[in-house]
Amino acid sequence: MNVGHASNLARLVAVYGDAWTKRAASIQAPDLAAMRRDLFSSSVSDERTRETIQEVWTKYQLLLEPHGAVAWRGYLDWLAAEAPEKRRSDFGNRKPGEVSRRN
Repeated sequence: MNVGHASNLARLVAVYGDAWTKRAASIQAPDLAAMRRDLFSSSVSDERTRETIQEVWTKYQLLLEPHGAVAWRGYLDWLAAEAPEKRRSDFGNRKPGEVSRRN
């Protein structure tokens, strides 16, 4: 991890061709069209997080911790927003070499 870029944003945009200097200045912009095509974002408030924990417990008797609840809610937001033929997802923590790119 580069502590100069402590968030995941720097690593994410690097996948799309962005380049940074050691002083955290961008010297090459990422491919924004590809990012818009490939990525989905969702805002999940504390209230929605609590609601999701309760909903999942009530429906499945599965207890989510807050980070898991945010991921679950974001996934549901994505399902509601994307057309079924465009849906594809990949969840989990893996080493970069283990992730295959799907077309």
